[in-house]
Amino acid sequence: MICIQEIKCEWINTGALLEEFMEGVENLDLGQGDLRLSSAYSYLFEEVLFENPGFTIEDIAIDECGFLYLLGTEKLAGTENLPGTEKSLIFKYTGNSAALKPAGNCPEAFPLRPGKISAIGVDEDTLYVADTLDGSSFRLHAFTKSDYQLRWTLSKGPAGKDLEKILGIKCDKKGNIYILEVKRVLSINKQSPLYPEPAISCEINEPGEPKALEVDKEGKRYVLAGNRVYIFREGETGVERKIDIENFSPSGIAADSWKEIFVGEADKTGNENQNENTIHKLGPDDRFYPLWSYRGSCKKLLSGPEGRLYVLDEKGKKLTSLIRKKINLRASDGSFRGTYLSKPVDSQENGIVWHRLLINGDFVKGTQTEFFYYVSDEKLSQAEIKALDPGRWKIGISKTSAVQGDKKRDALFLDNAEGRYLWFKIVLSGTEELSPAVKSIAIFYPRVSYIDYLPAIYREEPHSKDLLERFLSIFESIIFEIDYTIEHIDRVFDADFAPPEFLSWLASWLSVPVEEGWTEEKRRLFIRHAVSLYKKRGTREGLSESIELFTGVKPLIVENFRINLPCKGDRPLSCSGEDAIFFPPEGTKVKIDGKEENLVNILFGAERFAFSVFLQGSGITPAILKQVGRIIDEQKPVHTCCNLKMLEPWFYLDMHTYLGINTTLTKPEFILGKTAVIGRNTVLHDGEKAGQVERHSRVEIDTVLS
Repeated sequence: MICIQEIKCEWINTGALLEEFMEGVENLDLGQGDLRLSSAYSYLFEEVLFENPGFTIEDIAIDECGFLYLLGTEKLAGTENLPGTEKSLIFKYTGNSAALKPAGNCPEAFPLRPGKISAIGVDEDTLYVADTLDGSSFRLHAFTKSDYQLRWTLSKGPAGKDLEKILGIKCDKKGNIYILEVKRVLSINKQSPLYPEPAISCEINEPGEPKALEVDKEGKRYVLAGNRVYIFREGETGVERKIDIENFSPSGIAADSWKEIFVGEADKTGNENQNENTIHKLGPDDRFYPLWSYRGSCKKLLSGPEGRLYVLDEKGKKLTSLIRKKINLRASDGSFRGTYLSKPVDSQENGIVWHRLLINGDFVKGTQTEFFYYVSDEKLSQAEIKALDPGRWKIGISKTSAVQGDKKRDALFLDNAEGRYLWFKIVLSGTEELSPAVKSIAIFYPRVSYIDYLPAIYREEPHSKDLLERFLSIFESIIFEIDYTIEHIDRVFDADFAPPEFLSWLASWLSVPVEEGWTEEKRRLFIRHAVSLYKKRGTREGLSESIELFTGVKPLIVENFRINLPCKGDRPLSCSGEDAIFFPPEGTKVKIDGKEENLVNILFGAERFAFSVFLQGSGITPAILKQVGRIIDEQKPVHTCCNLKMLEPWFYLDMHTYLGINTTLTKPEFILGKTAVIGRNTVLHDGEKAGQVERHSRVEIDTVLS
């Protein structure tokens, strides 16, 4: 009989214990309560959207739906070698391999034909187009996105001066349009009563034309001019800081939803092979780091919704999309490896023989987990253990351990593992997207082997002893886990620590009505409250607590037998908790199909032994409502019936409208939805003072003929 009680165990099975035992770590993350390769979000290659589309792409814009607008130029037939004879084109791309749809410069598409277009921009309802007719006067047009009707045309800047050449247009989610000129950035506020009058947003004191403009979600403006990035804080005209770019020639800038800044790289070599070029990410130290998931030159950079980054190559012939994903980071040697070095595990006894190790976790296919250990009676310092020669570390679990499956790794400590202190080192190897995860580590000591229970002749020859001990360890591991489970059977009865597969079984012992579709957390919650719920079973209070545990929302419960009871003070005795529902006055009737019915019966039912449960909350789906119904059926008294309803968030006379619960009164306002309501202080006004072809236009009122 094996005496398991003689074996001691050091369990490291929480994130806190992993940190407590950690002597050193490299390229591993402990933030999720386990050991796994360090990771971060980065942009990876997704697909090439366009390559040689038949025209040169000059500018790109994207709306909130992810639809792309492309500004292109093409040579007119017979003018291929003549400068200044390009034709401007605007296309819309809706994704999913759809064809490019012309959005401008087609018959009947625009009421006003733009000249040579220099930049485009787009927001939720408007397409902005900057153009010039003669190269000296510049304009900005606003067209509706739906049918390209002209909203307005702007040719004057602040103080009535002519607009300068427009190099870029950006829109933010606050209703601001930013216009990049040669020496400044203008802004137009769509909420301003002076709309679309522009104002100076910031100025750039840099020789030559700026290359690009970007605006992040907080309203910060980024201007790429020369080899420098100018950053302007929201609402301020002065520069917050300047970042110099030294190692590459910049072209294009983008800021994503996570406030990460990217700058593209122009090709200055003229070499057809542009694999040495890439885009660069701004780090917290104001230095730029290459993002090699894209290789090639860059003309324009654009950040889109759903974590995408669009790169237009320098020739304007290829548009590539990158997608933001969480990837594992490389170690200093370029591999996807991480190392965990432990502090010493102290057995409190010199010359102890270490027995066995067990690691639990997720060991996905394509990854490797290695375990090394060092044993000594002498306690080494941190510097000494880190400087220990690699050859002195013994192998506990090798790279070939994948045959043990994807949930655990175990092995015996061999090679005379004697000593008071044991240090171990775990090396995890993966790929860019895959990483093993170590959730718990168990070290067992002293050595108790099945070979000790065999006749002495089996231990006389060292090599035979070693082979037999390894062979017996297979059965020892199986039997040990069975014995360990029996010894720690008490954890199966604990709602907080029981394995997930035991929760349904434990709930059946307590007659807790859990269902297979419930989350693990919700099952544990009901099992934990089983005793208190039993004390209140069949009562309004118990039912209310059960529903609140399941939905997170306290219900309103109305019992019909209380309808005719007198009020206590100035409050009715109709429902539980602090909220109270007042019944309609006695005798109130409504007509339904020509017949008069009591309003109380319509709202709550005519049965005396009935009750109503009202729930409110946007997160309660029809599926959740069905599960609540099953909880009610399980817990209500057998002679009662229940009416379960969702309280809708609107005011509805003679229906379930309860002021302060699902209805609030506000000031008169104009509300657009399924129906439109005009309040007392609401005035309808047409703010678009421009003629719209095939739309309502009033000469001398909102349309001026010139």
